Amino acid sequence: MKVKARLQGMGGGESFSIQATCDSSNLFLFDISVTPEELGRLVLCQGFEKEIEFINPEMAHKIGLHRQNKTETVTVVAERFPATPDEIRRAVAEFEVDGWKGNDKDCLNHHRGVRGVKDAYIVSYTRLVGGT
Repeated sequence: MKVKARLQGMGGGESFSIQATCDSSNLFLFDISVTPEELGRLVLCQGFEKEIEFINPEMAHKIGLHRQNKTETVTVVAERFPATPDEIRRAVAEFEVDGWKGNDKDCLNHHRGVRGVKDAYIVSYTRLVGGT
């Protein structure tokens, strides 16, 4: 499993944040705050001890899976404008089969609308599948 790590300064040079995610599934693994001294020890491979909290245990079984993405054109049938969250959820849910999860917020973004088609939106869907 490949892990992506990102180092970010936390303003004023008083602490740094190291965030790690699983490369294939893009799941968040941990975020650790370190002092400049601890960062120096890490860079020089001198090591240090720090308690960190890993990913939510309910998500641990998804680490190493591969993220797939697709888009679908979804038409939101609403009694009036704007559509209610329930109406949007029903429209997006029609394409949520075989583990796909849709992004309801795409139906609230006018940039995702289909030109010339009333109440139609391009909705992004993702799912995690076994390694290939």
